[in-house]
Amino acid sequence: MSNLTDYRPTCIPLSLIRHTFIDTGVADGVTMCYAVKQPFRRLCGIDVCKRVLDTAVDRLWSLSGREVERLHIAGDDCRIEFDGKMVELRLGSSPDLLRAMLNPEESTTCWLDAHWQHAGDDEMAPQHGQCPLLYELEVVRTMAWRERPILCIDDAAIFCTNWWWDQPWSQGFHRSEWPTFEQIVDALGQEWNYTVSGGIIYCW
Repeated sequence: MSNLTDYRPTCIPLSLIRHTFIDTGVADGVTMCYAVKQPFRRLCGIDVCKRVLDTAVDRLWSLSGREVERLHIAGDDCRIEFDGKMVELRLGSSPDLLRAMLNPEESTTCWLDAHWQHAGDDEMAPQHGQCPLLYELEVVRTMAWRERPILCIDDAAIFCTNWWWDQPWSQGFHRSEWPTFEQIVDALGQEWNYTVSGGIIYCW
């Protein structure tokens, strides 16, 4: 598993300095905590698991400390404002929430990491299975982007290799619920650019 600290903007002809950051699998908040230190102005995170989303909220709160301007919690959702940034965390399935969080007028980086991590069945929405990636890509593909976003798909080995599936840690993962790299390309289209670096699939 990677996080945004492994982001390598030199492997694609685009800058990390963009307006919006979207994380579809917040988990314990490590990636979001790194992203909030970057030049993004708006940050949004989604997770289907309340247990890990609560951990992410606590981690962000600890990180921000005295810089927090406002903490607003409505039900299971949370908004934190500090240092001129807005961080929004929402509980739910990423394919269901992603469209509402994206703004096609904003330059956007999406960290797509909503797939199951073998820590509990509460990590996934049954209707989308262990890996909702193709559903997420459909949302992204059908939006009228002013500037095509950068998509960073974590855990590239699961999608790009047979080797990963032969290892003991793949037990419990249902291969039929995980797309191949070829299916990812088919879902977005040949007009997108693709590269794999540092365990991450980049699409732009």
